[in-house]
This record gives sequence, C-alpha cells and structure tokens, in this order.
Amino acid sequence: MLLTQEEVLDAKMELVEINLQQLQAKVDIYRSLGGGWRQSKVMLLVGRTFRNMKPYLNEIDKSY
Repeated sequence: MLLTQEEVLDAKMELVEINLQQLQAKVDIYRSLGGGWRQSKVMLLVGRTFRNMKPYLNEIDKSY
C-alpha cells in the first residue's frame, strides 16, 4: 500500500513539473515572437495554473 501511495505521489509531482515546463515554454514562445510580457500576465497565468493544480496538491498533502 505504501509503495502504491509513493508511486501516486511521484506521478502527481511529475504532472506538476510538466505543467510548469509547459508554462515556461509558453512564455519562451511568446517572447521569441516579439511579445512583451508584463508581470501581471505572468502572475495571472501562474495563478490559473496553480488553481487548476490545487486538487492534486491537496491530495498530496493528505497522503502524508
């Protein structure tokens, strides 16, 4: 049981990392196309992503 929980946690952490990489790629593409990037837009995007990830993060907290 503990091994399964650890595997679930690893998978969820990997999902968080993949989402972060996707965000970084979006910013890089936007900048490479000549777009400016205001801090407020970055924070909005990051905030939206963390709201979407909150159920996963809460699940991780409950696991321990």
